[in-house]
Amino acid sequence: MIFLVVFIVSFIVCFVCFTIIIPLLKSAGIVGKNMNSEAKEKIVKMRGLVIVAGFGAGMVVAIDLRTFFDYGSFDNFNPYSSGFVYGIDSGENRYF
Repeated sequence: MIFLVVFIVSFIVCFVCFTIIIPLLKSAGIVGKNMNSEAKEKIVKMRGLVIVAGFGAGMVVAIDLRTFFDYGSFDNFNPYSSGFVYGIDSGENRYF
């Protein structure tokens, strides 16, 4: 369920940002030729920033759900199996 919420938030952020950013970039003149078509029409560059914003929003929502609502806990997660060093003592002085 947490993955569905993260996906929906990421999709909405990308969709809204694309509708806002593309006209702004076009009016600023940040365009280039479409090298994949015969017509070589002008398309907006720097669209990847919107994808990064959607990814960032999804990560923030996932972290917030895990931190503040204890939703999507990793009960069966073993940090020692992946080489992640959590602490080298007996468990009394954990870092997190």
